[in-house]
Amino acid sequence: MQSLFACLFLTVIHLSAGIDAAFISSPCRVHQLSLPLSARQLQLRQLHHDPLSPPLSLLAATSTKEQVYIDEEKFLERNARRLQTSIAQRLGVKPESVAINGLNNIATQDKVTVDFDVVGVSDAELKRLANQIAQERQRTIRIPSQMSGESKVLAAVASDKAATTKGKGKEKAPFDATMSKTTLTTLKEEASYPFRNLRYAIYIVGIIGGVLAGAANTLGLLGGEMDINTALQNYAVDGGVLVGAALLFRFERQRQLDATARLELLETRKEGAIAPEELARRAKVIASLPLAVSVGTKASGAEAFKETTVGEIQDDAGQHVVIVGAPTAKVTDALVSAQIKGSLFRNKDVLIVPVEMRRGKGGKEGGKGGGFGEKRPSWRKQGYIAEPVDEESWRAALRKEIQDAERQGAGKAKEEGIVLVVRNDGKVVARRVGTPDWTLVLEAVEPDITRGAKSGEEAPFQTTFQQ
Repeated sequence: MQSLFACLFLTVIHLSAGIDAAFISSPCRVHQLSLPLSARQLQLRQLHHDPLSPPLSLLAATSTKEQVYIDEEKFLERNARRLQTSIAQRLGVKPESVAINGLNNIATQDKVTVDFDVVGVSDAELKRLANQIAQERQRTIRIPSQMSGESKVLAAVASDKAATTKGKGKEKAPFDATMSKTTLTTLKEEASYPFRNLRYAIYIVGIIGGVLAGAANTLGLLGGEMDINTALQNYAVDGGVLVGAALLFRFERQRQLDATARLELLETRKEGAIAPEELARRAKVIASLPLAVSVGTKASGAEAFKETTVGEIQDDAGQHVVIVGAPTAKVTDALVSAQIKGSLFRNKDVLIVPVEMRRGKGGKEGGKGGGFGEKRPSWRKQGYIAEPVDEESWRAALRKEIQDAERQGAGKAKEEGIVLVVRNDGKVVARRVGTPDWTLVLEAVEPDITRGAKSGEEAPFQTTFQQ
């Protein structure tokens, strides 16, 4: 009996998996079924582009998102002193020793933390306060909409009106398929694996059947109705079914979680894509940002610099600009790793602009990057590295990019840093989170391999961040 049950169990699993694969690969579904379809079935059909399903306008509302940004600067202008005082009181230091750098996770608005440094104190004092500082940086604050200047990203839903159908003198209400992001993700996952729930049921039946069969074996053995050899054989079969069903259930569940996570990430990136009007505006802002390029040495031996803008260096010298915006340690890692490909940057006319998003130990902002002349470390004294002038203008531009990255699912964009690859035609052809892969960066400026562009064609704006 146990062997028959095990064979039946495995056969049904194979059949359900085969039907599942056939459903996914088949260009036509089982259309001859005349049973009435539920709203959920209609949604699933539409996700498969079923030719027999109603038009899209009858099934799904169109959801669009405005590009609305938290005005971090305005919030800090009003509240920096209060935050500075409260943090200093909790740490037991003077208010002027707390340097507010900005806000983390500002795109989520409900889990915002304050990015700050403690400056002007001894190393021993910093070591003593290390745990308190770490806890304070994890403390969350809430930003009311009236204080932020602009509210969180708003969803504007525009729904199409479905034509009503008449039957027997009565009008039926139109099918309302307005779906949230979570529902849409779930439906897509179900559409990809429509018989997953059936397999779940089979696995559960297998687990229960294995347990009950094992209990029956035990009772038969104790009652003397079954010899020990037969009981052991039955235990082996029942145990195999039980363990196999449990492992298959766990495997199927993990596949579902992974698929759902991937779909949610894709939906998040798609919804957080930067609008074309915003892309054009940001391109103008980036072109106007000032920078300083090394032009040799002075008679004193110090480096000589020439101040210009991103737009001018692109137009006059035809150079591509790579902007690395990150905390100091991440910027250092990026520039040190760039030395390996130093000659390639020069050959391909690529200029790197490092922007430190967090204040230095002295709490100073603005001015020129990491310092000039002899104060700059060797890995920063490279001809392909330009220093940002008026760093706060650069930070302000990159904060909006970081908000976009967070809204697209890159929750650690502020800690890991972002990279913008701006081609010499002014287009941002790559947006990435984390330490830059310089091979990909160098490839991104080539017209023939930029996504969506052939040799000689104009490259498109990159609207989403890749990790």
